[in-house]
Amino acid sequence: MSAVRYQRRPPLPNAAEVFSWIAEDLLDAGFHDRERRYRPVPGPRTEEEVRALLERALRERGQDPREAERLLELLLEEGFLKREGTTGAASGGLLLGPRGERLLGARYLDQLLGARTLPGRAGGA
Repeated sequence: MSAVRYQRRPPLPNAAEVFSWIAEDLLDAGFHDRERRYRPVPGPRTEEEVRALLERALRERGQDPREAERLLELLLEEGFLKREGTTGAASGGLLLGPRGERLLGARYLDQLLGARTLPGRAGGA
């Protein structure tokens, strides 16, 4: 009798970590894009664009890019992204969800305040 080996899928990272992988690309209008794609009209990204961002992020981290679909659903379920317009429109655009907006706002506020030092205080704290 031969033994059957199952490959165990590594657990998905949490949604906040995954969102941080692609946050810069979601905000960028294309001016700093390595592939020189230009998005003349800022606005929602298509699901295909976000899936491609996730696939690239997974490849860069040595993980299976086929997990992009699961991660996209995780970001939608946890409120980091939301579908534009009617719910369930698979071909519609994706926007930042409430959790995504809060995470990005907190990150950039920390960067902004961290770069500033107060007079008379060493280290700015």
